[in-house]
Amino acid sequence: MSNQGTIRLKVFNGAPSINKLWNGRYQVEFLCDNNNPKEDWHYDNISSILPDYGILQEANFGSGVNEDWEAIPGSVYPDMRLVSANYEYIASIGDKRVQLTYETLTASWVEEKAEDTDHEINGLKRVLRTFVALPGTVYDKVVGTSTIDSNGTTLYLGSFKVEETDAKWSLSEIWLEAGSLSQSEDKIGSQKSIVIESIGEVPTAPSGYVLANTQLSNVEGFTTTRHTFLKPGILSSVINEENGGNTTTGIIRTEVIESFGQVAVTTIGGILIGTQVSNFEGIPTNRYTFVKANGSIKTSSRQAPASLSGCTYVTVESVGTEITPPGVLTEASEINDDGFVRWVKTALQGNVTGIKQEYKDVMEVDVPGTVDCTTVTVESGGTGGTIAITQVVPRRRKKIIANVEIKVSTVSEGITQLAFDLGQISCSVSTTNYSLQKSPNTTLVYENQAGGAVSVTGENKNFSAGASIQSYPGCYLTDSSSTGTVEYAASTVPVLTASGTSHTFNTITTSRTTKCVGSGSTDQDTYFETGVIKRNSRPIFTALDGTTYYEVITWSA
Repeated sequence: MSNQGTIRLKVFNGAPSINKLWNGRYQVEFLCDNNNPKEDWHYDNISSILPDYGILQEANFGSGVNEDWEAIPGSVYPDMRLVSANYEYIASIGDKRVQLTYETLTASWVEEKAEDTDHEINGLKRVLRTFVALPGTVYDKVVGTSTIDSNGTTLYLGSFKVEETDAKWSLSEIWLEAGSLSQSEDKIGSQKSIVIESIGEVPTAPSGYVLANTQLSNVEGFTTTRHTFLKPGILSSVINEENGGNTTTGIIRTEVIESFGQVAVTTIGGILIGTQVSNFEGIPTNRYTFVKANGSIKTSSRQAPASLSGCTYVTVESVGTEITPPGVLTEASEINDDGFVRWVKTALQGNVTGIKQEYKDVMEVDVPGTVDCTTVTVESGGTGGTIAITQVVPRRRKKIIANVEIKVSTVSEGITQLAFDLGQISCSVSTTNYSLQKSPNTTLVYENQAGGAVSVTGENKNFSAGASIQSYPGCYLTDSSSTGTVEYAASTVPVLTASGTSHTFNTITTSRTTKCVGSGSTDQDTYFETGVIKRNSRPIFTALDGTTYYEVITWSA
């Protein structure tokens, strides 16, 4: 092509407008005729006449073959990027034209114009610089830290601003000479402060003042440092009156003093109860807390439970002087209340120990039984004897009227005599039963040497025995032994004599013996009908000194 452009676009008058910019940069502006103005403005065709921002001058754009943007050889400027694309009415021509504007842009910040210099801020040198670069170019300078040299004067970066578009980024910087920008006076509490705004340096403290605070600030749109100077002294003092009292002062008086560079002194005659680093209107200070109080500020009472009848819990709250109420101390605490200590103590008052109640009660008790080892006579058909037996009166229960005592004690009370206790009364009886049965065996008859007849009869024996033991808890022996015997002829058998002229009788005899032998308690010496029947004990509270108090209930006779 003889002219730069596309089939759609033809450069007006055959050449663009050229502007030479600062720092070797150029601006090239193409004004193009549109060969198809009726349709190219359509959205489907607009990219063929208005390309994307940031493309190079030689970059092709268009809708297809033979329609791409074509640069004339040797016409391309280096780093020439599209920054403006318009299809607008040109008054001087009286018609619409496509206007494409390119500028020299790189990925480095390039100064756009000569810097501007003034001394309008407190006589300090100020320099304004502007730069351009491609979108996404990195900026790494830091406000208040980065510096430049301006004809032998060190300047600090006061502020910067980056304006971003799809076509290019623009950067503006303000650089300031180190020094004080402004000075003012203000009130912090009761003290006059001097505030100096500066950049790049810490100003000298005014006479009699010390640096109290430093913070970042803003002067005329750029970041500075605000230095606040104060004279050492008291910034504020607040007195609080609490818990009643007379018309002017309370029982508890507290004074909080905010101080800068000076040790505070109380004005109420209080004692120092707290010191802490504080912050008063942005100034680091010391906060001193004083309190003046002496004695009880509150007393309350409540009835003790029924187990402590006749007693009252009394609680005393005190400040300044620790007060302990009389009685048995049950609770105590120290509370940090707004910077001072408040003591809260509770004591049990009244007759804490001793008898609290007495009454009568019906209860069942044990009565011991008896065991008597004896004999009984037995007889039948003319035959008889005795047998050993045990006569038992079993243990039993009966009701009595007992004395009941409820008391509070600090010691575990022993029992010297327990009434109606069968624990040590018990006995047992061993019963034996044995018998012997005798009967004749074979009778032998023979003639002796003298010619006389001799008759001899043998003997059979049968012995049997048995025993048993019976226990009797809660019973004692009245007689510890007995023996019974029964002996009789069980049968008789007639037997002829040797001569055969007379007879005798062979007798089968039986004897039976029974015995009862007791062991164990033989009396009721360990059984008492007076003394403690039962006792229950439980802890009801423990005093702060470690003493445990018990409720003791005793039933006695």
